[in-house]
Amino acid sequence: LALSLLLEPDPTNPELDTEKLRFLEGQGVDLDKVCLGIVQAPERLPGLPAYVYSAMDILVYHAKPRLLPIFIHLAESNDVYLRGRAVLGLGALAYQERSGDPSGWERAVVNFPLRAYGLSVGERQLIKKEAEQAARDGNYRLRTAGTIALALMGEEESVKTLQKLAKDRAYTL
Repeated sequence: LALSLLLEPDPTNPELDTEKLRFLEGQGVDLDKVCLGIVQAPERLPGLPAYVYSAMDILVYHAKPRLLPIFIHLAESNDVYLRGRAVLGLGALAYQERSGDPSGWERAVVNFPLRAYGLSVGERQLIKKEAEQAARDGNYRLRTAGTIALALMGEEESVKTLQKLAKDRAYTL
């Protein structure tokens, strides 16, 4: 029941229900496996495609380095929502604190806990490429996801791009 409520959130409050999430984790449910199964299920399978977006939200909330390949794959998706969430997941994986930034600034940007992972230089470059590509996209959702990903990465080279994107109405909303 908790899983079905988590995957089909209240339409008036689309935020991820962290209370149900914690309950399921406490019961030993491997949400990563469940959500990966939903995201990777064939479209013609009855019922599961309706939960793809919710499952993707949960995967981003649980962003871990083992999800890097699925995020990279979905960052090339034709579905704007999945692509945007994948870019956001990539940004969460590449998160780094920058010295001089106000404490807790990231909580105003994303509503899930962030952790710095030791990714390779090649993985970070791949993530940066996807984030920059999304930030230049014509779709405002992708530009916003790319901007957030670049901000989370905390790289000094991204500051000029972020300053330019700060003039984008979609980013400021």
